[in-house]
Amino acid sequence: PKQSEVWLFVDNGGGYIKYGVSSSSSFELVPNCIARRRRASAHQLVGWDAEPRPDDVDASKAPSGLEYSRPVERGYVIDAETQADVWAQLLRGLQGCADRPRKVLVTSPPFTPPELEARFEEVLKSHFKFASVHWVQPAAISALRARQLLSTHFALVVDSGYSFTHVTPVFDGQPYTKAIRRIDVGGKLLTNYLKELASFGQINLLDDTYVVEYMKRDLCYVSLDIDRDLADLALWRKQPFLPRGQRLSRPERAALERRFSRRYVL
Repeated sequence: PKQSEVWLFVDNGGGYIKYGVSSSSSFELVPNCIARRRRASAHQLVGWDAEPRPDDVDASKAPSGLEYSRPVERGYVIDAETQADVWAQLLRGLQGCADRPRKVLVTSPPFTPPELEARFEEVLKSHFKFASVHWVQPAAISALRARQLLSTHFALVVDSGYSFTHVTPVFDGQPYTKAIRRIDVGGKLLTNYLKELASFGQINLLDDTYVVEYMKRDLCYVSLDIDRDLADLALWRKQPFLPRGQRLSRPERAALERRFSRRYVL
């Protein structure tokens, strides 16, 4: 964009929306969801009203008994009006900006039906008075950054999000559509799996989506060496069953704690 223009950049994810303006290097997050209490369905909670901030000191007091709904289904915005409700909170966070953005760049996953983009674009222009809306695939942005850092014309981008994972080859900034592969595994599937593990083993958390999300963010990580991590886990589980009076040594315990202190959360 031109120096005089202020753009709004939005990564419209299924779990969280990440957004920022071209006049600033920082970005913000807002949960891409709405929620209603079962006994007061007329009252609607949007974004951060439905989900406490991760850095909130009272985040452990998670809301329960909420019915969550998201405008994004299987990675695509299928409910443009509900998505506009979340965007309204997003734009309220930009009230401190000196110049209100008139143009917006929005990420759109591969293979998005043009009808869905057209409907969402209509809502953005009619509700929020944007002069123009531009679409871009997330892989193209990641490849551009890789090109800046590594001086390479080719990148293989693995984009693992809330609803799915896309593997996209990018040549000179252009995604090679025929070679894109989609895997229907993302953060939502992992959260639901964690719900089942906890609910059928210990306590019923099937209706407490936020509690399970909080557990996943705080305790789970993506292993960078699965064989070693599984061996460490086996050693950790063995500790309570060592012969009486025997425990892992302090260096062994410290090594295990360091191994399990990493956080690479989906």
